[in-house]
Amino acid sequence: MKLLSPAFLTLLLGLNTGAQAQTLQVTVDNIQAQQGALMLVLFKGQADFDASRAPVVSLIHQVTGEQVQFALGSLPAGRYGIKVYQDINGNGVHDRNPVGIPIEPYGFSNNGGRFGPASFAEAGFDPAETAALTIHLR
Repeated sequence: MKLLSPAFLTLLLGLNTGAQAQTLQVTVDNIQAQQGALMLVLFKGQADFDASRAPVVSLIHQVTGEQVQFALGSLPAGRYGIKVYQDINGNGVHDRNPVGIPIEPYGFSNNGGRFGPASFAEAGFDPAETAALTIHLR
């Protein structure tokens, strides 16, 4: 199930009258468990990325293979960051163990956060400079 259809998302993001908009293609790969859904959340700016609040876009795609592709339509120039996780058990949350370590696969734009959550400095990108991203789940 997708929260927003690609056509609606393209229309919605295309309405912004800011700087020149760029289409962003995101591929999420290294999907080991062929079940559940992949959740992708796009944030604009460091404050929203760091706090995981006020996403620009939230998308859900059922896992059917080793990779999933998302088309994020046109995004105005600016700094963005993506957080993605695989909801294997379908409970709608990114499950963690008692000490807070994720037990479901996750990833970030630019594959930041090798030893923990990515900072915005690691994960941030400008769609005017990036037409496609590949995020490797871990």
